[in-house]
Amino acid sequence: MKSHLLYPEIIELLKKLPPGGKLPSVRKLMQKYGVSQITIENALRQLKEDGKLVTQVGDGTYKSLSGRDSIKIIGIAVPAVNSTWIDNIVTELSTKLEESGVQLKIFRYRTGKAYREDVPSKGIDALIFLNSRLLSHDDLTFAGEINIPCVFLNSTFSWTKLNTVDTDNEAGGEMAAEFLISRNLKRIRILSVEPPCPAVDERIRGFLRYASYSGIKDIEIFNTAEVPGFSSNEKVEKYVALSVRQGLIGNTDAFFCVSDSSAYHLIKSLKKFCVKVPDDISVIGFDDSPESAKLSPPLTSIRQPYDQWASEALKIIFAQADGSISVPVQKRLSPSLIIRQSVK
Repeated sequence: MKSHLLYPEIIELLKKLPPGGKLPSVRKLMQKYGVSQITIENALRQLKEDGKLVTQVGDGTYKSLSGRDSIKIIGIAVPAVNSTWIDNIVTELSTKLEESGVQLKIFRYRTGKAYREDVPSKGIDALIFLNSRLLSHDDLTFAGEINIPCVFLNSTFSWTKLNTVDTDNEAGGEMAAEFLISRNLKRIRILSVEPPCPAVDERIRGFLRYASYSGIKDIEIFNTAEVPGFSSNEKVEKYVALSVRQGLIGNTDAFFCVSDSSAYHLIKSLKKFCVKVPDDISVIGFDDSPESAKLSPPLTSIRQPYDQWASEALKIIFAQADGSISVPVQKRLSPSLIIRQSVK
């Protein structure tokens, strides 16, 4: 048996030992697995390099302390873009992680070829990626090869061997549709100022599915990303202006906005054309960012469980550091409905 084949065998042995437990001697391991001394030593050396074993000179080899004890510094890698949404999430993550007694280092990564230069691999014990939907297949493969515990947030990649934590966006879309329809708001349109991505697609798909079950079909979807030129705010304003001129606003009960940012732009444009929210039209968003409660009127929104993102990421990191998980963990968390005054 070669050392790389022996490695998983010793990992299974370590799972039976408590943190800090002593490993059998090299001679006993040779007898147990029927291999040579050099094979044992090569496997043990790799396990030490991976942080799973520690050697005390003259005393023996021991299983490393628990994952929680071995994780002192966690890096948070976020896209190098200006985004209030990302800043808010980083703040929530930082608060939750600091409560767990770990130090944080925040890194900004660029997409494309520069990405690999920005990804830290030294000076931290674990790494959390945020908004990794922006990364390519090759980028994700490279990230998955980093030899420290790693979790991707706001991500679901069933085709990769990566640890991920994400919100069940389809369930959130269904939740928004159910709430509007329960208020007898059935003439609904969908608005997005977000670039196409799986999260947006899932939210819309969930909304349309529930609406279809309720007998509501042919819902119009307007995505500013599909319209060239102008800013998102200008596109929404032009869209509202055209809808007002064509009399479509009067035939609309509510808008489902796939993000709170989409809702901000919409409410601003509706006010400009003297359309009152929620008296004339109801609006529901998605994300429940901190600004939602400060809007006029305060925005009803589907809340993403950012605090749970952090808790689940920590659980995965500690378990990976312990060696107690051997397959990728892909967690999807349930969103919740936050009711405010933007829906009548």
